[in-house]
Amino acid sequence: MPARSRALWTALVAAVLALTSGCDNYGTKLRFNGGELYYTSAVTAAEAQKLGDYLVKAGYFDGKPRSVQLSKTGEAYELRFASKKDARDDETYVAELKQLAAAVSRDVFDSKKVEAQVCDEYFKTQRVVKP
Repeated sequence: MPARSRALWTALVAAVLALTSGCDNYGTKLRFNGGELYYTSAVTAAEAQKLGDYLVKAGYFDGKPRSVQLSKTGEAYELRFASKKDARDDETYVAELKQLAAAVSRDVFDSKKVEAQVCDEYFKTQRVVKP
């Protein structure tokens, strides 16, 4: 195979892999009871698994399609909740996320700091909720 053809073939394979692997940079995706949990390289797979299992047990991942991203900045865990526009300003929803973040801190992450972030569908933070 000529060098030019090999280079084109390599570029094509790389592009296909990027598209099929989800080049959205949300992190590694895990599935739990209809929900998606993405986790960044700032946390471990074990931490993400523990959180996903907890979100099923707590009823957040209840068979409905929901997306959450787990990350960490310094010592603080960040739970980003993809939310519909009308939910972002719903004080009841925000209060529920605040309670959930406090429970996750206590039950999953040994009482370490956890903040919830109300996000758009692309995990762009719209509002930070601190327990």
